Amino acid sequence: MQLERGQANPSLQRLLELASALEMPLSELVADLTSPAKVALIGLRGAGKSTIGGLLASQLGCPFLSLDEVIEAQAGMRLGDLFEFQGPEGYRAFAKAAVDSVLAQSGAAVLEVGGSLVMEDSAYSALRLGCEVVWLKARPEVHLERVRQQGDLRPMAGWANPLAELQAILERREPLYGLAHRQIDTEALGVQGAVREIVRAVG
Repeated sequence: MQLERGQANPSLQRLLELASALEMPLSELVADLTSPAKVALIGLRGAGKSTIGGLLASQLGCPFLSLDEVIEAQAGMRLGDLFEFQGPEGYRAFAKAAVDSVLAQSGAAVLEVGGSLVMEDSAYSALRLGCEVVWLKARPEVHLERVRQQGDLRPMAGWANPLAELQAILERREPLYGLAHRQIDTEALGVQGAVREIVRAVG
């Protein structure tokens, strides 16, 4: 009753409990209270996040940001060095700080998110609360072919069976990717079709 009268200032935990009691997603509960001005693109390497993200930002008339670049700028080092010198805990802290800093910026933006960030509970939860999160999907075979076409196989160097490795990664992450607000089949829609579908969904 207090919420309906606008007399309450509920915590996130209280909103989660209320959403559970009403048997509805939290995103629907707060839909009238907040309209995410930011779109975050997630998915495996080769999902098309850079290509689709750049075109989407142009269509929406907003900046296109790489979360990995934000993390590197704040850490003062490349991601590989961050993992080497500060380990997973260091990356986790910088990832959450990067998400918070991007969400604190006013105005719309399209955010390219590194594939592994979904494994970081705190950062990923904040991302889903502050952005319209879109999972760019395709079969592992398609991801691998796109990476090969990009000509940079360094992240896969030393993999005895790259396709099997990608399939295993996708299987581990798929439940987390599935928490995204929307799923876009880039294999079926193509780049332009995916952009149109996201613009239609968030416009």
